[in-house]
Amino acid sequence: MLGNAHLYGLQLHQDSWELPQRLGCIAGTLRFGFRPILLGGSGMCDGTVTVAETQISGMTDHLLLHQSHTGLVYSHKTARQIDYFIRHNQFQHKKIPE
Repeated sequence: MLGNAHLYGLQLHQDSWELPQRLGCIAGTLRFGFRPILLGGSGMCDGTVTVAETQISGMTDHLLLHQSHTGLVYSHKTARQIDYFIRHNQFQHKKIPE
């Protein structure tokens, strides 16, 4: 199904943030997608990206939302969290309204 796609994945890179701009990352935890099926593992993921892959040394903040990879893109919670991060340089970690 994926052919030789694994040969052309992302290149290894340094997982650290050293720029002056604030960096925040939102990771999904709803395991809906092919990653758990194809690669297995019990780590948290959004079906495409693992939570561990979203953690970068030097980032300002990190947030987990119970969404799939695609769900994060269309989620109102994601949009509200991005807006909050831009305004306050951090995510709102307490529960926000649906």
